[in-house]
Amino acid sequence: MAFEMLETIGPDRVRGGLRALCAAYREPAHAPAPLLDRLVTAGPRAFSRP
Repeated sequence: MAFEMLETIGPDRVRGGLRALCAAYREPAHAPAPLLDRLVTAGPRAFSRP
């Protein structure tokens, strides 16, 4: 289900939501994964399907 969310709303919005959760609850478990940060940094072409 997480991958469908990435495709639907985009990795940058998912990362933003996770950052907001992490800040609100001060729970490191909600922090975005380093791979998600790399996907956002790489841009939309890194996440496109063939």
